[in-house]
Amino acid sequence: MAIMTEAVARDVASRILLRCHVGENPANTRATVRSAPTFPAFLDEYWQRM
Repeated sequence: MAIMTEAVARDVASRILLRCHVGENPANTRATVRSAPTFPAFLDEYWQRM
């Protein structure tokens, strides 16, 4: 298990706050990435449509 130093934690927090300040929602970005199909699932769908 990796433990962050205080400096790294502050840097991560400031980056997240900056992204929120400019209108980006990091939670939505993560959800979008996680909802993408896996590569094997993508290939299955691709080959079914060909």
